Amino acid sequence: MGVVVLLLCFFLFKSCSSGSSGEPSSAQQLDRFYEVVRGDFNITVLGRGELAAIENHQLRFEGKGSQGLSIIQIVENQAKVEVGDPVVSFADEVYLELIKDLEEELYDLKVDHEYDLEYQDELFIDDTRNLEENLDDIELNIVLFLETQSVARDKTVSVLTEMANAHETAVDALDKYQNLEYRTESKQMQAAADDQEQQYYEALSAFEKSKQDLSEARLKDDVTRDAAERAVALAEKKVATSISGWETARKAERRFRRYDHPQKLRRLVITSDKTLLDLKRQLVKADSDQVQDERRYRKLLRQKEQAKELIVERRLKKEEKLVTLEEDFFKQQERLDERLAELKDDYSKLVLRAPVAGIVEIGKGDERGREPKVLAIGVKVSPREVVARIPDLSQFLVNCSIPEIYRSRIQVGLDVIIKNSALPDLVMEGKVAQIASMSERLNRWDSRSPRIYKTRISTNTTDPRLMPGMTVEVEIFVDSVRDVLFVPVEALYNQEGETYCQVQGTFDVEERLVETGRVSTSFVEVLNGVDEGDVVLLHRKDK
Repeated sequence: MGVVVLLLCFFLFKSCSSGSSGEPSSAQQLDRFYEVVRGDFNITVLGRGELAAIENHQLRFEGKGSQGLSIIQIVENQAKVEVGDPVVSFADEVYLELIKDLEEELYDLKVDHEYDLEYQDELFIDDTRNLEENLDDIELNIVLFLETQSVARDKTVSVLTEMANAHETAVDALDKYQNLEYRTESKQMQAAADDQEQQYYEALSAFEKSKQDLSEARLKDDVTRDAAERAVALAEKKVATSISGWETARKAERRFRRYDHPQKLRRLVITSDKTLLDLKRQLVKADSDQVQDERRYRKLLRQKEQAKELIVERRLKKEEKLVTLEEDFFKQQERLDERLAELKDDYSKLVLRAPVAGIVEIGKGDERGREPKVLAIGVKVSPREVVARIPDLSQFLVNCSIPEIYRSRIQVGLDVIIKNSALPDLVMEGKVAQIASMSERLNRWDSRSPRIYKTRISTNTTDPRLMPGMTVEVEIFVDSVRDVLFVPVEALYNQEGETYCQVQGTFDVEERLVETGRVSTSFVEVLNGVDEGDVVLLHRKDK
């Protein structure tokens, strides 16, 4: 785009009176006098602008361009191109190499991912097999434990039964001895002692009788006496024997009462107590063994549940690992795919082609205060940097600037006349299409520069002789003044704050105070002070 020239905007009154009565003659305009008439004139704003194409197709690299953009082919400036013709081409070696590397990296990523999945499956199978074998071992241990516990329980019951029977036997023996054997044996010993005592007394009685018989036999013959002596000796021997037997029986009875009975009773009591204690100990041991067995059984059950939980946990861990692997894989794949798509997209855009047929303008165009960048083979450019333009010459527009003081008078939709000094025979009609919402300085680096509003004027007029960048003059029709008295601007002057004009009288020039209305830089509406037909001077005459 060329530099937009500041509108020299000033109000220009153009006489557009209807009929001969309101239109000043050419002779009057060339004279130094002007006859006041009633008629019409337009209030317009004049300015200058620059002709531009309705659309300027800008060619730029629209990709990321992260690997740099170096021009390897470019058409000449102002070259004519057809639709699809290459205009600018950039080097593609780095892009092709990176695309190949990324495709290989993407392939390796997929292969590694499949290997990781297979490895996780194998690892899961091995771990699950070990865990299931451990579970089988625990279940086998539970079965063996229950069998062992059953055998031990039967053995314990058998031992307890034997000990209970032994205790019962000992108690029965104690009761039997205390209630039967002791009494029977005591009675037997008492009876034996009594028998021995009776035998003693019988032997003693027989001995006394034998001695009596011996005394009587002394008087008899020898045979009788010998027989009596033998009878006495025998009776005496029987007395000695019977008294010895009686003493023996009495000693045996005393020994039984003092020693044998207490010792046997003590042994029986001890045996009873011992069997009872053994039975109690065995019961305590059985209870303790049962508690320990229950603990061991619960421990085995816990181990079984833990083994099952480990299997479930391993399965969940595998699923989590697979999810993590999939997420990591898809993230890396997405990153590589995005990078690959970006590079392929960049590669597909390395050749800038003409979107329309036309004349190519190389470069971005003039920039205020900057030297234009020279584009040629080997020059590096930035992404989205405009490297060429192809204007659409089927329709034009005008870019101009409106001074800030006239902004309130200019509205979108006002009619505009556009002329070009190079083509004086061409008059274009247009309308105000767009006015900037914010003002800016004519020279942005100069704070004293006047403020302007950038304005765009549309036109449907076209001509093959028109080219973008041509300077044109624009006339914006602001208002139309109808059926009024008006005089040229040159006829009025200010004096002491009042407006005057000089009217040609019969003999001399008359100075009159006038009241003015609407104005432009060419004509002024006169409300009071002159009449139609008066002749005013266009240049002040000194008195």
